[in-house]
Amino acid sequence: AWVVKMFYSFQDKRNLYLIMEFLPGGDMMTLLMKKDTLSEEETQFYISETVLAIDAIHQLGFIHRDIKPDNLLLDAKGHVKLSDFGLCTGLKKAHRTEFYRNLTHNPPSDFSFQNMNSKR
Repeated sequence: AWVVKMFYSFQDKRNLYLIMEFLPGGDMMTLLMKKDTLSEEETQFYISETVLAIDAIHQLGFIHRDIKPDNLLLDAKGHVKLSDFGLCTGLKKAHRTEFYRNLTHNPPSDFSFQNMNSKR
């Protein structure tokens, strides 16, 4: 659910063709350029969905390594899907795991989980 579906791939002598799911919402970069600023609620929504998407591929044993607004695509309802796995690699036992934190079990000391309903 968090990854753009690929239906077919084929190639000729010059090109590789990928037939993928159509996502009419475009990408996050285009949304950010159109809106200039997201509301706090929109920001929380998109960050939450992005974290869930990244966690889902980590649970499958992969590291994306190219997370950026251009690679966050939006479906018709505005939900996030990850694309462009060209730099993706498998999570191997040889990886230094101190770079990966599980915030639910051991949050860093500079990170607070307080209610974020600030009124500016």
